[in-house]
Amino acid sequence: MFKRLWSKWSTLAAAAALLLALAVVSHVVFAQGEMIPASAALAYRGTLEQDGVPFEGTATVTLRLFATATMEDPLCETQSAVTVSAGRFSLELPDACTDVVRTRPDAWVVATVDAGDGPQLFPPQRLHAVPYAVSAANGVPIGGIVPSFLDPATDPLPPGFEVCDGTPITKGPLAGRNKPDLQGRFLRGVTDGEGVGTTGGADTATTSRESHTHRWGAFAVDASGITYLDAYLQNGTVRRLLENQWVAAGGDYRAFVHTGLPGFQPTVGDLYYTQPEEVGGEQGHAHTVDVRPAYTQVVFLCRVY
Repeated sequence: MFKRLWSKWSTLAAAAALLLALAVVSHVVFAQGEMIPASAALAYRGTLEQDGVPFEGTATVTLRLFATATMEDPLCETQSAVTVSAGRFSLELPDACTDVVRTRPDAWVVATVDAGDGPQLFPPQRLHAVPYAVSAANGVPIGGIVPSFLDPATDPLPPGFEVCDGTPITKGPLAGRNKPDLQGRFLRGVTDGEGVGTTGGADTATTSRESHTHRWGAFAVDASGITYLDAYLQNGTVRRLLENQWVAAGGDYRAFVHTGLPGFQPTVGDLYYTQPEEVGGEQGHAHTVDVRPAYTQVVFLCRVY
């Protein structure tokens, strides 16, 4: 008769997880693991003691998962002959049982061990530590969001994670709800009075001004050879600064744009602008500008089961 069965969920990948198991007489105990790779298969690992000594030999281990502690509504079952060395053994779970462990933390597991002297049934135990111990990204709870540089079109996503694209969740405890749509969006912490999932902001913003006149940096040369360093054109009239007041400049002036060509010489009677572009003088207008900071695009994944 076995007196102790120490057990835990683990993975088949070497050194994939560090797990702690509590020894309880005639009880199966599950412990949390950390940093389990997404590609690792799930295994049930245990330690058998017989009369206080680690068991050596072979045994048949049967695992059955149920929806209730009364062993009703079976969810999956697996059985395998295992080699027990220094009391330790490992039983790989089929995909059906792995899915149950990942998606049904409220399920119950019943272990039966037969080392040749008849099967020994251990009491049902709830999967309290699951799915944390078998999640592809421990530390990320259900509903958590993480950025990733994986390409959903070509790369497999970690188990339990889906793209945050606003589509319905089809399995797990959040089934029936919609994932947040984070395509082309930044994240922002929720504030008082606003619910989770509230959206806002925009990629661009439009700024506007009322009717006004643009005064460009310019200079003008009149018939007497005087150069006005402060000058601008208003309704076809050259204005110059005189005693801190803008007054009409004398002489015959015409607008002329200076493009900065080599060897440029100013001509008497011309007004030279320093900017070769047109704006709507004395008219209100608007500008649309991009308000996004510099960014690198990633895909947001949310854990849904």
